Amino acid sequence: MLTERDIREQTDKGITYIKGFKLYENGSVLYIDTEGGEKDGSCCVSGTVEGSYGNEYDVSIALDENEEIEGYSCTCPAFETYPGMCKHCVALALEYLYSGEDAQGEEVFEDSPLEFREDRTDTELMDIVAAFSLRRRMKELTACGRIEIIPELQEISRYYYGNERNFMLTFKIGPEDGKQYVLKNISDFLGHVYREEMHSYGKQLAFVHSKNVFTETAWKYIELMEQAEKAARARYENLGKEMALTPELWDRFFEINQERSMEYASLTGHKGKLYFLKQDPPVRCRLCPEGEKGFQIKIPPLQLIRGKDRRYVKLQQNVYQCSDNFYAGAGEFLKLADEKKETSYHIARQDMPAFCGAVLPELDRLGISDKGNLDLGEFQPKDAEISFYLDEENGRVTLKTMGTYGDTAYNLLEPADFSGEYRDRTKEIRVQNMIRSYFSLEDIREELLYFESGDHDRMYHLLNTGISQFEAEGTVYATDRIKGRKLLKNPRIQVGVSIKSGLLELSVQSREFPPEELAGILESYRKKKKYHLLKSGSYIGLEENSLSTAAELLDGLGVSGKDFEGGTLNVPKFRACYVDQMLRQKDGQLQAERSSDYKALIRDMKNVEDSDYQEPENLRGVLREYQKFGF
Repeated sequence: MLTERDIREQTDKGITYIKGFKLYENGSVLYIDTEGGEKDGSCCVSGTVEGSYGNEYDVSIALDENEEIEGYSCTCPAFETYPGMCKHCVALALEYLYSGEDAQGEEVFEDSPLEFREDRTDTELMDIVAAFSLRRRMKELTACGRIEIIPELQEISRYYYGNERNFMLTFKIGPEDGKQYVLKNISDFLGHVYREEMHSYGKQLAFVHSKNVFTETAWKYIELMEQAEKAARARYENLGKEMALTPELWDRFFEINQERSMEYASLTGHKGKLYFLKQDPPVRCRLCPEGEKGFQIKIPPLQLIRGKDRRYVKLQQNVYQCSDNFYAGAGEFLKLADEKKETSYHIARQDMPAFCGAVLPELDRLGISDKGNLDLGEFQPKDAEISFYLDEENGRVTLKTMGTYGDTAYNLLEPADFSGEYRDRTKEIRVQNMIRSYFSLEDIREELLYFESGDHDRMYHLLNTGISQFEAEGTVYATDRIKGRKLLKNPRIQVGVSIKSGLLELSVQSREFPPEELAGILESYRKKKKYHLLKSGSYIGLEENSLSTAAELLDGLGVSGKDFEGGTLNVPKFRACYVDQMLRQKDGQLQAERSSDYKALIRDMKNVEDSDYQEPENLRGVLREYQKFGF
């Protein structure tokens, strides 16, 4: 027999029943029809219900022979969105319940007799009662503790997401200090949260899933679930009871649980607490002798876990978030570990220099090695001795670079095999990068680098900084042809100044180059070149030295190379102050020789500076400052 309670239990939210009852009370059921099954006694109730805004919806309800609800449908949008009966289904069911007998295609009028209906409280007041009841329940939840989500981490044996061992999360939900229930379906739970629905998990837990009822930590887990569900939807999947911790989720999961603990179930079924610590793991890798054969390196049981951006180590009952420095240094080595037992690896005596040179320093630097009282002096690797061989032949400047370890030498252009005898990989790579910055071409057959002899920019670069850098890394061996290529970085320049025939006579001389080269040097300076190539094949640098200072002096006088034939130059006497000023500013960079008559001229000019002569009144506003000087 259909009852009001049966109808109420078909709704997902208590407020839906109240809204449906209000429609029924207001006479919103416009049409009702009942069709019965002749054999089994079941029936189908169909009708038309007017919504709150005047829309009409087609509604149907299926009843079995005992008048228990088997199904229902409605054309309203809410029916497709929310579970349970909508308010229009409730209104039609109540109309059928209180019509007294089966309706056969009858229209329902607002003035239909309602004497058979039991006395009921006004709908508006019932809405208030429902709202206050809900508020009271929310206060009860707050009184016993806000809603918490408690995770449990489980290890599984499936291989995916890049970790050899994967992890699953399951959750319980409930008040912090009350009874907690297993969360049976994560996707359904997120639906309740999204719609802020009332949902019951058991006799002692039912609440509206609004954000304010959850603790701060619980809400972080909800955000983690949403991230997992988004990824699941992309695979056309739903989340059930379990949620896999992918690398993308691990970083966020660790952030939530940093400096906290949680329940953990291992692959073997062992349960306990797991702690999450943001620090490098205190791993100790022991190096032990193994008779006359060699040595053993022993790695404790641990598990590497890959996150999206960070790496983690599970060691005993702790999960450590590794720093980038730690994982870069020890990550590859720790991949040799087994998560269940200590792992031992044999090192032959002949390979100990390679191990002591490449691996052990990194383990020592990170503080994860334990050598005990071992004396490893005899296994310390020999330093790499680098040799540079420079030559010039057949129009090429060539370089062959060798690295020597004891009695064994390697060409640094050979494909490096670092798996055998120890080689200082860091130093070799540094040297390779350095020499390639000076030599642009490679002769693979002869295993050397080179550039064309006519490439003066590279030759100057090599002479200026290259050879000195090579000498800082090793020993340089150069042929006579290379030694003949000289760079005059700071040639000694003598500047003479005198007065001859009423003009200033300047002479510029140097022992490093003949006077006729000065015109070309001056032209190179004006083109802002870094160097000038002499006819002898040597190079003169033009960057912040005495020659650049002399070129600056001549350039300021506005002279050309043709004016400087024979190494002397005549300029008007009024340029004497400029020349004197330049020589004083560049004192120490140029060796200046001033004649006595030139010195007397400069003294006279300075005396004029201190004179009391005044410019004429009619010219005072016309003359510029330098014209007033000495008037």
